[in-house]
Amino acid sequence: MLKTNKTPEELLEEIKDIASKKYFSLKDYHQLRKRFSWLDSIFELEQVNQKNMDMLFEVESSIANSKKQYRQIIEKEVILSFMGYLPIKLFSEKNDAYDNNTKEKAASLLSDFAKKLYAIKIPRDSFSGKRKSCAIQILGSLACYFDVPEFLEIAKKALKNKSTVQFVQVTDSLQKYFKSVKKEPDEEIIKIIDKRCGKAKTKMELMASLQFLVETHVISELEALSRLDEWKEKNDVWY
Repeated sequence: MLKTNKTPEELLEEIKDIASKKYFSLKDYHQLRKRFSWLDSIFELEQVNQKNMDMLFEVESSIANSKKQYRQIIEKEVILSFMGYLPIKLFSEKNDAYDNNTKEKAASLLSDFAKKLYAIKIPRDSFSGKRKSCAIQILGSLACYFDVPEFLEIAKKALKNKSTVQFVQVTDSLQKYFKSVKKEPDEEIIKIIDKRCGKAKTKMELMASLQFLVETHVISELEALSRLDEWKEKNDVWY
């Protein structure tokens, strides 16, 4: 584990300074990666405050809206990797050092970050699907522990998007959510995914659909295998 004597606030200031550079070098990429690794090792619930969340979003937005070299790899492997895992790190295990009010405030701030992340719009943006996928991942993780009504609303909207990357992430997050809260998916979600399954153009899309339908007990494994064989025959794919 990487160690540092710096505080999360000091690291965030350094991250902000690097992210604000007009041009990125390979060294800048490694410097950002190192500081986010340090941040991950010391970032706890008390650091989920308005100032820190605003700074994290400012860094993400600045890089997302730039034309800088290494932009997408920094988003994917550094910033979004950190933010996507954060709810699981903070809430998956009972943390008795914090009361429910503190946890709910942190969850609300993370939810706000995810909603702003999902709303980013950049013309001709090839990374949009992956960015929105991370936003859905954050909301889905939070919804397993807290009441996050926006999650299902955004998830249903995202299911209808043409992006395969986004669709796969949504079905995975929904699957985990329904298992966690011990509820059955509503008819609208089942209908959207079942329709997408029938029109799947890629095996990845098909398998994500089938896995969701099986894991939520909408169809049996036998029916899923039958649908897979039908898709292979229809698309002349046998792998």
